[in-house]
Amino acid sequence: MKAKKILITNDDGIKSPAIWALRDGLSKIAHCEVVAPQKVMSGVGHGVSLTRNIRLHPVRKNGTVTGYGVDGTPADTVKLALSELFSREHFDLAVSGINLGPNTGVSVYYSGTVAAAREAFMSGIPAFAVSISSFRCGDLTYAVDLAVEIAAAYLERRYPQDLFLNVNVPCVKRGKVRGVRVTRQAPSQFLEFFEKKTKNGRHHYYLKGDLVLLKNGRDLDQKVLDEGYVSITPLRLDLTHYPYLGITRKLAKRLSRKRSLNPG
Repeated sequence: MKAKKILITNDDGIKSPAIWALRDGLSKIAHCEVVAPQKVMSGVGHGVSLTRNIRLHPVRKNGTVTGYGVDGTPADTVKLALSELFSREHFDLAVSGINLGPNTGVSVYYSGTVAAAREAFMSGIPAFAVSISSFRCGDLTYAVDLAVEIAAAYLERRYPQDLFLNVNVPCVKRGKVRGVRVTRQAPSQFLEFFEKKTKNGRHHYYLKGDLVLLKNGRDLDQKVLDEGYVSITPLRLDLTHYPYLGITRKLAKRLSRKRSLNPG
């Protein structure tokens, strides 16, 4: 039987201990290749590098290449892995993480971790992202074991191939996790402000903020995570708001009459 192969990436960078903990876990069920940003690229979303060169930095241990750092965004790393280092046909699955800090609600749009999984999915590879609820979490054992279980299910084709998953794990001891819930992306926004600092007469601004839920609900990803459950949210690429297609068509007809245009 052909050995299964997994691409592992993240947005916390190739030096993050969490990505290597994930690699150690996933290596028990498949051959793994690690390709990740050379430095921390949190919050860059699905950005790609179009105006500058991308450099590749092999990571070696005892003289053997164990991974690659990419001087680019998380999406860049996946593109490079699938078109230059390896190929789309090379991998059966892509896993992005383990990210330190939650990726729930509106964070999904900013997250480089989710973007890396989305990029792989866009390229035809089953994928999921996994994050942990705290930026300081020393014990990743449960998150790694959970990721391995999900990956094994994907490799056995027990999950739908037309979506990708966003997994968020509470930063609590294994026995304190209350369970696993399927969730929706929470309606939310960041309440943001800039912290201003002055150095050598020049002003510098640092973005700060907190995620705030705009609606309440028992099945929202952030709420479930706060309650000590694992949150698993199925995501798709199509952002079309289908219930409003009819209203939008009426708008198109009205605009066409006013401007003498042919509605599409």
